[in-house]
Amino acid sequence: MAIDLTNATTLTGYINQNLPFKPWIFRKFFPVVLHDTTQIAIDIVKGSRKLAPFRRPGEESTVKNSIGVETKLFGPNQISIKNLTKAYDAAKRAAGDQLSYSDGVKTLEGRIVFKLLQEQIDMTNRIYMTAEKMCSDALFTGKVPNYDANGNLIEEFDIGLADDHVITLTGTDKWDTAAATSTAKILENIDDYCALGEDDSGLPMTDVILGKDAKNALRTNETVLKQLAANTAKFAQIDPRKTEIGAQFVGYTSTGVRLWHVTESYQNSAGQKTSMVR
Repeated sequence: MAIDLTNATTLTGYINQNLPFKPWIFRKFFPVVLHDTTQIAIDIVKGSRKLAPFRRPGEESTVKNSIGVETKLFGPNQISIKNLTKAYDAAKRAAGDQLSYSDGVKTLEGRIVFKLLQEQIDMTNRIYMTAEKMCSDALFTGKVPNYDANGNLIEEFDIGLADDHVITLTGTDKWDTAAATSTAKILENIDDYCALGEDDSGLPMTDVILGKDAKNALRTNETVLKQLAANTAKFAQIDPRKTEIGAQFVGYTSTGVRLWHVTESYQNSAGQKTSMVR
């Protein structure tokens, strides 16, 4: 848009869309641990999860194989971005300045600091978005791909998500079908997902992240909404109006598991706005 500085013009609004990114998944589930090496290893001890058999008097004891140990190595690739800031940018009108010079002009030093601050926020956002996307991929697919600036795959880290931990619903069991109100077992499905995690890790499941489609299907199911309202009144530890930064609180299951929807998004390689959790 061309601006004629010879005419009197008053800037009435300043809308800043370069706001700090809010990495909710990263901060809630992936605490930062610093290491002195460029590569880390994780040992996974595989138990058999089998019952112990009985034996008749006089029979030999059952011989079992020793439990296996799998070691996974991870050596993350470096994130490196540079920002091209030109000297004459400091002489331009800064965001928020009046369009004409009748109201005074920021000092050169002030313009430089303001410009660099804006650029620093953008670069920091990009790094945090990448970390958040890696955390999301790890939780939902078990694989964390690293792409270069041209979208080419450099390396993919496989953290070993079991195939049976990805549950696919079909037919009338799907949450978004026309008959879902009467046939879909949304909260039962969520409890089943939690049971899978508990079985593999030995840890109680306390939080579930819903993708956009799952959240919309849940919120259009009147039966589920009534159950969530009753459960939230029962546990009443989180006020749904006081949501956490970067995520919306959806409700509780009957077992006290908290349901969340991540609100942050990023721009994919095609320039399209994409939800961090789909």
